[in-house]
Amino acid sequence: MYKHKVFLALVLTFGLIVGITGVGFGQKPITIGGVPFYLDRYDSFMLYLREAERRLEELGVNYELIASAPAGGAKDHVGQLAIIENMVTKEVDYLAVLPTSIEMQIPAFRHVIEAGIPLIITDYLDFIEGTDVPETDEVYFIAYSHRDMGRAVADYVKENYPKGVKMAIIHGIPGFITDQRASEDLHIANGVDIVYRHWADFDRAKAYQGTLDTLAAYPEVEIILGMNSTMAMGVVAAVEAMGRLDDVDVFGYGGIIEELNSVALGKMKATVARSHFATGKTIADIIYLHGQGFKSVLRRSIRTPVLVLDSAETIRDQWDHRYLEMMREKWDPDQIELFNKLFGQ
Repeated sequence: MYKHKVFLALVLTFGLIVGITGVGFGQKPITIGGVPFYLDRYDSFMLYLREAERRLEELGVNYELIASAPAGGAKDHVGQLAIIENMVTKEVDYLAVLPTSIEMQIPAFRHVIEAGIPLIITDYLDFIEGTDVPETDEVYFIAYSHRDMGRAVADYVKENYPKGVKMAIIHGIPGFITDQRASEDLHIANGVDIVYRHWADFDRAKAYQGTLDTLAAYPEVEIILGMNSTMAMGVVAAVEAMGRLDDVDVFGYGGIIEELNSVALGKMKATVARSHFATGKTIADIIYLHGQGFKSVLRRSIRTPVLVLDSAETIRDQWDHRYLEMMREKWDPDQIELFNKLFGQ
């Protein structure tokens, strides 16, 4: 097996080329484009791709994978649109995208569909009702349900906190998914007092400052929801900086490695996690089955599970053990004995 990595700093492009002799689609490798909004190897989409690569290799697929992300991250809708359009120009065989926003990337998705490129969209289960896109049977969605994620946290709070508990929410940007994931209606119905909402553009630094400002203005807050992984880590850092880890509980959404380590250390109360391995495997399986001519067996929308993890014990006993190796990689080397004790390594 031959691997070649290319880094193009100006456009933040990371390419990984793999040639495998096996039962792929032919001697010429298929080209797979991957477009997240971050290229951090421990962030969600790159974890998806890590597992997708493993599965493609297991299936013997001859492929070339090109991943590129916008310089401005999760709020850089224009940058991601340009990258998607560039993938269309390159005539990739398959395109997998974690959109900055399902609403904002519709123009880019139209181009992909019109070009006849099979499109895999992660972290969403469908287009928003009424979206104007061409008819096609070659768009596939893989995601946890954002509403399931919101319900899981609402149920956890209901079971573990009294009515009237004071909550603040650090949102990303307004939109359908934000509403689904926050599930404010469920919290309110359960008697939670949502005292403040802050918008942080899915940005860690903005979430950090927003949390400082929130707790200064509303010191009575007992729970803060960080509505994606990146913001949740900014919230934890701010709560810790203010010396309030003992009386303010932070909830994360996503279950990336940093969140899992934070939960294990008792800094984050809980994270509602999705399986990156399940999503990555499904991406690879869609590509393989489509390429082998089995389109008829593919479903348009594939849902993956979510689980609230609130301790080292729940991570160890209820979650995929493959996360532990990555958690160890990000763990403080000076506390590795604690890691071994918590996870029985």
